[in-house]
Amino acid sequence: MITHYIELLRDLFLIYREVPVLEKNPARSKKGFYQLADPFLRLWFGSIYPYDSFLEFGQTDMIMERLNPLIENHIAFCYEQLCRDFVKHNSAHYGCLKVGRQWSGNYEIDVAGVDADFRLNVVGECKWSSKKVGMSAYNQLLKTIKENKLPLARDCRYLLFSKSGFSEELIKKSEQEKNISLINSLFDYHLTPQIESQKARLRSRKSPPTQ
Repeated sequence: MITHYIELLRDLFLIYREVPVLEKNPARSKKGFYQLADPFLRLWFGSIYPYDSFLEFGQTDMIMERLNPLIENHIAFCYEQLCRDFVKHNSAHYGCLKVGRQWSGNYEIDVAGVDADFRLNVVGECKWSSKKVGMSAYNQLLKTIKENKLPLARDCRYLLFSKSGFSEELIKKSEQEKNISLINSLFDYHLTPQIESQKARLRSRKSPPTQ
């Protein structure tokens, strides 16, 4: 009976089934779970609806203390989805046949793309935070891949997404290793002017003074 209602919701495009991107047979995978397809519905049922009765009685100050973290988590979730959509839109450039998330019991990779040999050729981390993303995010990606022995393509690209920019150390690293991309604007394919300006500032510090 439950399966009937789930299929009905899928037919109405209200939910979708998500499985790890490295699953070779998604339809039979036991790791899949269902997500609400509409961000508004996800926000309503995941954050607002549980406190609906309190809001009706005007207890907004007390409830907003609880709602704010939930809303922030919802925005972060939507940001991750937009980052995956960004990679899907540029899948021809990255050589990805499929883009999604990769997870297991003890790890999760926000953005993962696989090639024709089912190896990861794109791995990414998304940070919706007021802090700049530093080397720790990049190092954690490397650690996750190594510890879980994930299949990795030789030309794998590491994408780091951030709404607040990146540390100078990470920018230097991306200059040295071309397989690292730093993205803080999902509307521009190339590195954003903010990152370019930070790189220019770093280069100017190294340059000798003019006579």
